[in-house]
Amino acid sequence: MPWPWEDLSLVDRFWLLTAGPHPVAGPSYSARLGLAMAAIRAIENAGEIRWIGPDDDPVLRTISDCRCPEPLRTWHAALQSAEPPDLDGIPATYTLAPLVSSTWDQEAEQLASRGLVAIERSRLAPLGRDHYAVIDVDELQSRRRELVHLVAPPDGSVKDLPADVLDLFVVARAADAVSDLLRVPGLYPAPAVLRAIEFATQGSRAWRRLEATMRYRNAVR
Repeated sequence: MPWPWEDLSLVDRFWLLTAGPHPVAGPSYSARLGLAMAAIRAIENAGEIRWIGPDDDPVLRTISDCRCPEPLRTWHAALQSAEPPDLDGIPATYTLAPLVSSTWDQEAEQLASRGLVAIERSRLAPLGRDHYAVIDVDELQSRRRELVHLVAPPDGSVKDLPADVLDLFVVARAADAVSDLLRVPGLYPAPAVLRAIEFATQGSRAWRRLEATMRYRNAVR
């Protein structure tokens, strides 16, 4: 079925766009990090968390009574439970840890329940892993082409991106997952497209803050 694009959250869109055409048990590490960042950004857009402090070393504060729908509420609770009692918020370095291991699978199940993702259940449960696949591959490819044309128009013009599209590129660039977001099988985005994404996101405070969370990647690998 065609994606109800306008009704999809940032997390929905990022999961679908970074998924490939074949069933997978999990994403690349960069895409997994990106999905955790997308969850943080979506909760921030809902007004339930906020960053304080300098953009290159920020702290995340959670709002006590979260009004987000599921699964954002679950992820908000995970962030809240990770907030050190002796600190006023969560340092950026530690914001991905509560989310990175679970958000991809939880989001996959949400999308499957809405008929956008197919599931191949493991015959080896609980030891095996279920596999997930985007049902409408044509829609996947069409949306990727649309994003490329928005950020790098064929005529070379530079335009302001819609906020929801900018968020996709902010998250993908911060997580080093641009190739996951826009790839054609076997190929990477053209250098001109990568430069256009860098130009579009360079002035974004959201990008700088999410970049600060990437110290987590170096800490766990």
